[in-house]
Amino acid sequence: MATAGQNSIDPTTVKRFLGEAMRVYEKLDAQKIANMNECRQIRAPLKDIKKAAKNAGLPKAAFNSLIKSELAKRTYDRAVENATPEDDEDVEAWEQMRAIANEGDLFDAAVKANAPTGDDETDLRPRHLRDQEAERLRENGERVMMGIKKLDEKAAVIGLPGADATEA
Repeated sequence: MATAGQNSIDPTTVKRFLGEAMRVYEKLDAQKIANMNECRQIRAPLKDIKKAAKNAGLPKAAFNSLIKSELAKRTYDRAVENATPEDDEDVEAWEQMRAIANEGDLFDAAVKANAPTGDDETDLRPRHLRDQEAERLRENGERVMMGIKKLDEKAAVIGLPGADATEA
């Protein structure tokens, strides 16, 4: 360790802490190997189960997809159980998402939620994109009008014929 008035690091201190850290990592690696071996033993019957399902007439790819789907559902259910929204907006958004998920077909629910409204039924973009463009167009219109107003004012100042700074 560097003492007061020194700019160098004590090599014995570095070796001591490095050695301690490396012993922890060695234990961690040993535990990872043990866990992998245990997981391999637990996973071993899956091969036989999938083979038996295939022999019973279940398509291999479809059965594997069903397993993945069930695992994803369990993960989602755990996430729902453990979710703790922090404020009112999160609670409201969470409830909306839960209602959409409970409808079953998330694609159809998303299409319904973003269905075109108003006069333009051919615009299939989600509502937030249509709103963003409408806001952008409104802002651009305001900028154009401000530019025209400034040009009219400049024309009136220099006395161009037909320029009236009071009209806008």
